[in-house]
Amino acid sequence: MTIEVRRARADEVAAFYGTPHEYCILKVDGEAVALGGLVTAQDGRLWGFLDVKGKPAPGNGMAVVRALRQGLADVGAPVYVQSQVDQFPDADRLLHIVGFRPTEHSINDRRVWVWQS
Repeated sequence: MTIEVRRARADEVAAFYGTPHEYCILKVDGEAVALGGLVTAQDGRLWGFLDVKGKPAPGNGMAVVRALRQGLADVGAPVYVQSQVDQFPDADRLLHIVGFRPTEHSINDRRVWVWQS
């Protein structure tokens, strides 16, 4: 038996999930301030992630929220995320502002949230 651990290539991720990851970058005045992505899990649900670089400059916070809302509306299907409030104290607040709602489920002690149009 051979066991290998290394960074996955995009084609391997697509083969594993049956669909490629979709990534979106959010730039403000040419600077990348957030990166997000979606993947279709084996159960058919769309799972998302968002990583924000630092705190948005004053006045940019609502632009980030509007961009996230538009991106989710373009997806047109429920999107699930896990709150990482243990690492990012404002995570639940941001999820709520964007339009996610908490579910009764948790994974690894992290609350699962869902966005639906």
